[in-house]
Amino acid sequence: MPQHLDALSPYELMLLYRSDAIGAYGAFEQALSRCFIAVTKTEPRVGSLIFFNIVATRTRLSIIESLLKEKYYPAQRPFWVSALKLIRKIDDTRNQIVHWLPISELPVDKNGVASLNSRKSPETWLRPPDYWKFAEGSGELSINDVLAFRHKTTFVAKNLDLWHIHVTGSLPDVTKPFEHRFQQSIPYPPPEDHPLFERLPVWRNPRRSSPS
Repeated sequence: MPQHLDALSPYELMLLYRSDAIGAYGAFEQALSRCFIAVTKTEPRVGSLIFFNIVATRTRLSIIESLLKEKYYPAQRPFWVSALKLIRKIDDTRNQIVHWLPISELPVDKNGVASLNSRKSPETWLRPPDYWKFAEGSGELSINDVLAFRHKTTFVAKNLDLWHIHVTGSLPDVTKPFEHRFQQSIPYPPPEDHPLFERLPVWRNPRRSSPS
């Protein structure tokens, strides 16, 4: 994490990284829309209009999967089975990141008095807005979970963009080294020798770190 971000509180970092993650999901949707246009064989303006008016993400994927089976299976089945699995997980986590609330751990002073100043909080999570749902164990997302979501979303989007370029033949020199990968499962997390490998960012909370 850049050093200048160390000055931000966990609450501020959560807001920053959540915003960045939502932006990454927008880029991912653009990549998926291009794949939709390719499999539906529509003019880009028309295909994009249709795609973004299908608000149910499961419906979008169902259409894409059905059309893929007609032309690109079985050769590319491993690639797309793994891609669709990753995409469904991305969609589920996206809903949590968008709709859950940032909740901070209340800092307590030496007298046992809790502060309501979120900037002083040592930790922040995203949790469901329904308290009772959280209390029943619906989970929470940490800053590192949000960073991991962005990492996965960006990686999958790049794979989708390369597939689209490959099937449309727009930049053959770019995708030629990837041709064999469109017949294989998408590895996630990717190994270090993968051409799209980027190291997973990890936030280390200076407020919780032990002195070295």
